[in-house]
Amino acid sequence: MAKKFIVELLGADGKGVSGVPVKASGCPELTTSPVGTTLFLTDEPQVTVTIGGKEAFKAAIDAVPERLVFIQDGGGWKQK
Repeated sequence: MAKKFIVELLGADGKGVSGVPVKASGCPELTTSPVGTTLFLTDEPQVTVTIGGKEAFKAAIDAVPERLVFIQDGGGWKQK
């Protein structure tokens, strides 16, 4: 079963961060929009999300929420 989900990247100020490369299992790499979001559709049983080349999230497809929100944390991203 395919799963559609949004990845949202927020800066320390709470505003969306644009232009960041994000990749999810079974999907091409996308860049965040001006409001800091990307939309993915995958049917991989195990979903890994990488942000800027670093793994930020990993779970079974059933455990992936409809919206994954990450906040900029030092040099990386922390799930909200």
